[in-house]
Amino acid sequence: MRTFLSASLVICLLQGLATADDIDAIVSRAKASLEEADYDAAIDRLGPATKEHPKKAVLWRLLGEATLMQAEALASQGVSATFIVASYRDAAEYFQKAVDLEPKTGENLALLARAQFQGGQITEAAETAKKAVEIEPENVDHRLVLGGIQYQLYVENQDDSTRLDTARETYAQAVEIDPKNLSALNGLAYCWAIGGEQDKAVEIYEKSLRIEPSQPGVHTTLFQLLGNDQEDNSNPLIELYDRLIAAHPESAAVLYYRGYALLNNGQLSQAEFSLQSAIAKDESYAEWVKPQLAKVKLQQAQKTVDSNREKASELVLAAVKLAPDVEEVRSMVDFLGGRFVSDQELDAGREFFAEVTQLVEDNADWWNNLALLARDTEQYEQSYQAYRKALELKPDDPRLLNDCALIQHYHLKNDLAEAKKMYRRAIELAKEQLESPVLTTEVRQELEVALRDAENNLDRLENGRGRRGGRGRSGDR
Repeated sequence: MRTFLSASLVICLLQGLATADDIDAIVSRAKASLEEADYDAAIDRLGPATKEHPKKAVLWRLLGEATLMQAEALASQGVSATFIVASYRDAAEYFQKAVDLEPKTGENLALLARAQFQGGQITEAAETAKKAVEIEPENVDHRLVLGGIQYQLYVENQDDSTRLDTARETYAQAVEIDPKNLSALNGLAYCWAIGGEQDKAVEIYEKSLRIEPSQPGVHTTLFQLLGNDQEDNSNPLIELYDRLIAAHPESAAVLYYRGYALLNNGQLSQAEFSLQSAIAKDESYAEWVKPQLAKVKLQQAQKTVDSNREKASELVLAAVKLAPDVEEVRSMVDFLGGRFVSDQELDAGREFFAEVTQLVEDNADWWNNLALLARDTEQYEQSYQAYRKALELKPDDPRLLNDCALIQHYHLKNDLAEAKKMYRRAIELAKEQLESPVLTTEVRQELEVALRDAENNLDRLENGRGRRGGRGRSGDR
């Protein structure tokens, strides 16, 4: 006797199969969107799907992942903190639904803990992370999540040192499971450092760097811990890098930070050798090494500025070539220029600024200094050309206009029409700028001098009288 299924049962089975197919398709497309970092598309697809299939944990879990990733992306873009926290809490809500619908796994609980933590639910996050560790006790990542949350609990109540002890213990357990896990080692070291145990922190950080020497954050922390002068004149920071360089002689990172430590300790020749070696090992380090090499040159220049001005000039110029935008380099150029003037070494100063302006063409003050020194050494064509360069950078500076016109008017005398034009422009700009209510006393005085000089010089030029009085702008020398 043939048995027939009822029509209603057949329809229900067909609907069940269709539903499974639909869910698989939604999941597949959502995962594809997440792989492409298109979190909005994934959320737009998963949101309605969870309403249509509220008992499907996989949909809630994926929606939680998409929302978590979206929140992290928004956080890196500087979006409103309130909005980001709300997104993290939404993610936590979705993960919680998934956890409630299926057997608990360490992975799902760790995701939930992350979302809770970022959403400010720190106590709840700690409990969730503990459950993840209980389910998968050998999973280092779960312990790292828990350790980070426990540390934050200590940050919020630093009077309770047991919270820091708890975080440190969790990181120590992670290190026991995986002794080469950098995050575990660094987390443990940081907890020791925060607790005032510098020696223990340094010991663990050194282990971390022996595994992977290219960790800028760890190097920076070591400088903070060991960078201060020692009472017994020892330098544990340099001693540390000597050990590291013995273990990693090919590491550009270790060579760079060793050079930086030597520089800070005044061991200039050794610092220079170590820094140059870092570039030789990895040219990409040049961006970080060159400013440090420039500082080596500056310190060497400071030691010779009184005894050997020519050598000091060479060293400062070498620093300019290496790192023209470093503030210490620019300050040293100005300082050395001032010494040339105060010691009446005007020809040497002119030659110095002639070379400086060839290396750095966008500094109007340095072109002005060259112009002034060239004028004072009767190199009038060079002075005029230097003023023209300064005016290209500061075309509305009435002081430069007057001083440039003065060279044309009194010394070169080959285009007096141009000199008149510059005097008139200087007068116009000086009057206009003097109307500003926010001028400093110094700037106001300089503008008043420029206005008076330009008016007097223009009057003499137009009436055929010779030059009298001052020589124009004194300059930033």
